[in-house]
Amino acid sequence: MAVINANCVAIYYLEGSSSKRIVDVEDATSTITGAFTINSGGQFRGVASDTSGGFSNLTIAGAATNSVIEINNAVENVARDGIGGMLQESTQSWSVTADGLIQDSNDTGTGIFQMGIDKDYVVVKWSVGESGSEVEYAGQALIESVTLSGSVDEIATYSVQLTGVDDVYPVA
Repeated sequence: MAVINANCVAIYYLEGSSSKRIVDVEDATSTITGAFTINSGGQFRGVASDTSGGFSNLTIAGAATNSVIEINNAVENVARDGIGGMLQESTQSWSVTADGLIQDSNDTGTGIFQMGIDKDYVVVKWSVGESGSEVEYAGQALIESVTLSGSVDEIATYSVQLTGVDDVYPVA
């Protein structure tokens, strides 16, 4: 029996931008700096600084020590097909709850709070699978709520609720 790695959640942001535009990387040019880019295979490439995109131009805001990722697919009947059946459409929603976020810098969580206050879009990336054969996924999200708790002179813990925007993509 293999141990499944289920706790690799990181939250990233693009310094100075809250863009949420999704574009096909084949159509990308340097004029769309800050765009959330997807390749022609439907895989996440990163946030474009030019046509290449990638995680190298994202800044980590925090990494979870405990997390829950939930993806929901809803099927809706949208019309009859004329032969007794139904035409259906599927919509997807997803969310991430992360506890014990470790802030990348020592600013006591002000970065994550400020992103929540500013209603910035963040990029959430996580991996699942066995060690050595993990599959990575990413999506854009908005910070729904942020909680900072702790006692005087003690280490503070973070809790964040993120609501996904658009779909979840495998990472190229």
